[in-house]
Amino acid sequence: MLTNGQLFLVALFTLALLYGVYLATLIQCFRWLVFADEGWKLRAKINSVMTLATIFIFLTSTINVVSTLKYELDAYVRKDQNWSLYGVVMVADISWLIARLLIDGVLIYRCWIVYARSWRAICVPVAFWLASLACSILLAYYTGLNYKRQTYSAEIALIESKAITGLYGCNIATTVYSTAAIIYRIWSAARNSGGSPRRLIYTMRILAESGILYTSTSVFSLVGTLLIGRSDRTWIDLLISDLSDAISLSMASISFNLILIRVYQSRVEVQDMYRSADSGNADEVRKSIQ
Repeated sequence: MLTNGQLFLVALFTLALLYGVYLATLIQCFRWLVFADEGWKLRAKINSVMTLATIFIFLTSTINVVSTLKYELDAYVRKDQNWSLYGVVMVADISWLIARLLIDGVLIYRCWIVYARSWRAICVPVAFWLASLACSILLAYYTGLNYKRQTYSAEIALIESKAITGLYGCNIATTVYSTAAIIYRIWSAARNSGGSPRRLIYTMRILAESGILYTSTSVFSLVGTLLIGRSDRTWIDLLISDLSDAISLSMASISFNLILIRVYQSRVEVQDMYRSADSGNADEVRKSIQ
């Protein structure tokens, strides 16, 4: 059985480790976003949408990690139970919510681009994203309400738990639908263009692996939320919940960076596919992996 202090150390170590991995992928991601495929010459045309999204995710992730570390250290090491700490929790929660909404939004944007800016193609994921936004606003509001009253309400805690559960559910649905739609579009376009099946499989694998990584993280976080809401929870439930909180945003940010890195790395390898494919379908395939 682990004590609260030991649970704190496990979560803190996991958070710091994954943030270090995230920074490593971030450096590699900026290399491909800003510099040419070969050498260190600046790209003639930088993908501004992905670059700005990457920067913003870095800022929100860093704010979340710093706020979480401050709260954990003050609450468990310094034994500070002042309600001012709840303001730090609010900052961590809001930065976490913004980052996840942005990551989901970028995925929907990819799907929109792949389907030639067809709004009909993204109606379902946009609906889930709006539901995620509603859950996020609800969670932020009641978290702020607790802080304003400086009292912990079991009723508000129940609403927060339901909001988080709904948020993870919508997040999973958005990721699965958008990733599957993009993969289907790639498969359909490459089949019509007569592109190389080997390279097609590699491109789809990049998207599938990143989607699975992101989705599995959300599923684990959802399980942690459900376990911590039980009245008869054990220390194992607390451990799973703490770990899911620690890995939630970092793993989502890592998967976001990995897909950019692998897509840009594979671009050089698929140049001959663009030359052999007809212009219309080749353009669809090119858009699908950007």
